[in-house]
Amino acid sequence: MADTAATQQKLAALTRVMCSRDEPLFRIAVAEDLMTRLGAEEPSVAQLCAALLAALGNEDASELGRSAQKRFGLYSGTPLHASVSEARDVDVLLLTVKPRELEACLSAFDVPAGTPPVALGSTGVCGWPLEREGRTWMICMVGTAGNVQTAVLVGVLSKVLKPKLAVLVGMAAGVPDLQLGDVVVAEEVLEYEFQRMTSSSMVLQPRPYTPNATLVQNVPLLKSTRPQWSRRCRRLGEVAELRGQELKLAPKDYEDWYPEVVIGVILAGNKLLENGSLPKLKKMYHDRVRAAEMEGAGFAAACQSEGWPWLVFRGVADYGQADRVKEWQFPATFAAAECVRNAVAAPALFEVMLGEK
Repeated sequence: MADTAATQQKLAALTRVMCSRDEPLFRIAVAEDLMTRLGAEEPSVAQLCAALLAALGNEDASELGRSAQKRFGLYSGTPLHASVSEARDVDVLLLTVKPRELEACLSAFDVPAGTPPVALGSTGVCGWPLEREGRTWMICMVGTAGNVQTAVLVGVLSKVLKPKLAVLVGMAAGVPDLQLGDVVVAEEVLEYEFQRMTSSSMVLQPRPYTPNATLVQNVPLLKSTRPQWSRRCRRLGEVAELRGQELKLAPKDYEDWYPEVVIGVILAGNKLLENGSLPKLKKMYHDRVRAAEMEGAGFAAACQSEGWPWLVFRGVADYGQADRVKEWQFPATFAAAECVRNAVAAPALFEVMLGEK
């Protein structure tokens, strides 16, 4: 196994050399030579070199970078499948939506700043393949909010991935009785905007999506199996600094932060709530509503279509009001991702959740 420190030193040296010269062809020569020499024994370095080449802005360099990215992968030292007809087995697909959420998820999984994603076959989608606590993961981002967009991406990913479990992780608006940073796990995702309009009335016709009951019922075991799961939330400043993220909270806001994990119904629609209507929606649709967002229904429907077990974890970032704060977007998503990581890291819990025991 390659020495991580040595690998980082080689990458840093490469970056210094490449940045010291303006000539793209010189940079190409340096990076290509290093890729050739390190490709077999240190594919992660080769992949990083390829990403640097692809971003140089020179046509020849970009082509060389794209070609190299097809040959080298970060996943267990082996190339990713180049064909969409081949599907890779992973334990967990972690899907998030927005760049701020992606940064929080990568932070929760200790992915160093500057680590590029790898191309997933010829799908046009990229992801971060990881191995943590003996489990394999793929972290991907939708990029655009919406149920349809999320469902489409799940369909694309199904061509190259076979996850044992798919998890949607991100932020959401929460009901006022929750604390900012609490984590809501969906016992049901309710696509609430479907209606039938008659000449005399409006009939609500929400569509429910329910994950496997065993998956949800075992999440509360996290408190007993991993009682310190939230400890890194109280060191959020250090975590954010490692990824180069600006944290808009003062240390006093998170140094005594113990997020709760709450099971409940999550509303999923196509509206960004900024009018304080979430308590009203709770009364209209379900008394166990705990949060609202814009992707969970598309994610759940697509996962069920693919036959994938699925869960939705959402950190409460605001209360869906006009003056909603954004300072908790990164922390709330980090808490949700940290919760997922710890749940999967507990072997007995993960095995029970997936029926492996």
